[in-house]
Amino acid sequence: MPADKPGLDIYARSAAGLMGLGKHSADELRRILAGRSVSAGFFVEKDAFFVTGQTTPKDLELELQLLAATVADPGYRPEGERILRRGMAQYYNRLQHTPEGVYPLEINRKLAGDDPRFGLPAMETLERYSMADVRTWLEAELPKGPLELNIVGDIDPEATIALVARTFGTLPARTAKPAYEAERKVAFPAAGFAAERKVQTEIPRGTVFVFWPTNDALDVRRNRRLGLLASTIEDRLRVKIREGLGGAYSPDADNEGSLTFPGFGVLSVTVGVDPAQAATILATVREIADSLRTGGITDDELVRMKQPILTGILESARTNSYWLGNVLGGCRELPQRLDWARNRTADITAITREEIDALAAEYLRPERLVSYIVLPEPMPTAPTAH
Repeated sequence: MPADKPGLDIYARSAAGLMGLGKHSADELRRILAGRSVSAGFFVEKDAFFVTGQTTPKDLELELQLLAATVADPGYRPEGERILRRGMAQYYNRLQHTPEGVYPLEINRKLAGDDPRFGLPAMETLERYSMADVRTWLEAELPKGPLELNIVGDIDPEATIALVARTFGTLPARTAKPAYEAERKVAFPAAGFAAERKVQTEIPRGTVFVFWPTNDALDVRRNRRLGLLASTIEDRLRVKIREGLGGAYSPDADNEGSLTFPGFGVLSVTVGVDPAQAATILATVREIADSLRTGGITDDELVRMKQPILTGILESARTNSYWLGNVLGGCRELPQRLDWARNRTADITAITREEIDALAAEYLRPERLVSYIVLPEPMPTAPTAH
């Protein structure tokens, strides 16, 4: 992404549904494709552009034609800019008046050491962009950038290869992917901090956010165990809130390790709270983390945390989305994804208390903890004319 255009990925992602193709507007495409089971979505992620769609075996060739055209001939239509700006203004307004909105507007960027590629820029920044900026960026990438194609579902492999040859196979030859060594460097803040924010909102609740730096997902064994550690924090917090604080809150804890930025990962806890109990909830999260860091987990917890993960493995293996997004997607660059799919049941089953305890001691360090308490304040009263 151009270093002087923070948030251009957000703008491009929002513009995608309005771009259409060079030969057909988005409205024309809807008319042309009416009655056919095809779709095309364009997404900008941290490491790639994604063009994706769903179809039926009958319409697979048309789907491949549509996706190939989306790569080869985007529309960049300026007539959608007014709609886009209005939609973004409404989106920002919602974020600015909800406690959760502080995360994309500020926290996400802070957790990445103020890297402008994370989170949302100021609305004024996005308002400066146009389809011309999107064109300049994408035209340097889509015609020649490395391309990986994955198809999952009820298909005949040989017939599908022939369809791909007639569609994506006609696109120009691709260049190799650069290493992007400098661009892959992202760092969590060197020292923890505590912050409090006020949000003008009609919603009478606040949100507590807590974060610790962890590590990337390139070491899949470590990443799976960090996920189980996060589940343990969530479970203990839920019990503590229900039994000790009498609240009906729904805490959420998750570890997100990056496959794009080596060494970068974040374990997060989010709790929607009664504003009067926000400080108590934050203290409770700290206490639970300290108890895991110094005392570890129990055998019972280990068994209970594993079970839903193992159940989820069986369920996910029946879905196209798992095989496309978690296994095949990106497997040319990271071929170990295939082994990750093969060994996940055995590896989760083999997790020990000692492994979780070691990770808790290493990563749940109080001096690295970042916390935000976001509290509501009344919306300003509109002036009354007499």
